[in-house]
Amino acid sequence: MAQAGPSEDNHGYYEIKNGGNKGRGAFALKTIFPGTRILFEDALFIIEKHAAEIKTKDIISKMNALTPAMRRHFQSLPFAPRYATASASEKHYGRFHRNNFSILDKGWGCFVHASRFNNSCLPDCAVSQNRQGSIQICVTRKVSKKEELTFAYNQIVQYLTTDERQALLRPLLDDSPCICELCSRPADQRSQSDERRKLMRHLAFLLRGEDFEGMALDQITPSNYNPFSTFRVASEAAGWFVALASAEGIVGTLIWDVYAKGAHDLLRHFKTSGTVQLSTAALDTAKL
Repeated sequence: MAQAGPSEDNHGYYEIKNGGNKGRGAFALKTIFPGTRILFEDALFIIEKHAAEIKTKDIISKMNALTPAMRRHFQSLPFAPRYATASASEKHYGRFHRNNFSILDKGWGCFVHASRFNNSCLPDCAVSQNRQGSIQICVTRKVSKKEELTFAYNQIVQYLTTDERQALLRPLLDDSPCICELCSRPADQRSQSDERRKLMRHLAFLLRGEDFEGMALDQITPSNYNPFSTFRVASEAAGWFVALASAEGIVGTLIWDVYAKGAHDLLRHFKTSGTVQLSTAALDTAKL
């Protein structure tokens, strides 16, 4: 399977075009299969500061250090409507704010191509990065020609209810609501999804021992955790988590981590039980 190279050559996997009320986005030019890397991109520049500490002068300093061609790339980036009548320097701040991603522990990087992909709470792509400030985007399920390619701007949204997602995403979407495929579904369909995701979040708390970080929402703690049932074997919670993720169409590193934990717990069950055959509870988990 062909894999996309540098951002200047993505092997014709997608094009950037108008996506209706969501604005411009990335759309598949052909059928793309799971696991295909459609983009690998280096940051235009990285500012090694916390987001709240980044000033306009930091952005201008980095912009001025770019080559003329890279500077034109930066100056062509879109910014939020509120910057339309702003000064040139404020527009530079708006461009950086609209087109940046956190780079592990290095700060924030500005990206020309990855920033053109829209958010989705039910994405068909996943993003990963390295400590050198590069980003790659891979497809997580089969995508048909003309279908939009999206990823979750914050991985946590895949385990939140509609109201929780909207509260978390508004600051990332220039104070606009999320209108992705999932958030635009009829209320009854979203209600079913909300119940599954609520269950997943509580199961994740049980499996990880802590709630997701960086949430300005009510945190799950041992005192308010909802014990849905008493699991017969440790791996059973992992099995239900993966089953719910499959029903929701969610793929990500957390899912694979839970798979691994479930497999580890099943092997430990073999070792400690001293039996050749798994218990009924463990077999039920394996089926999930």
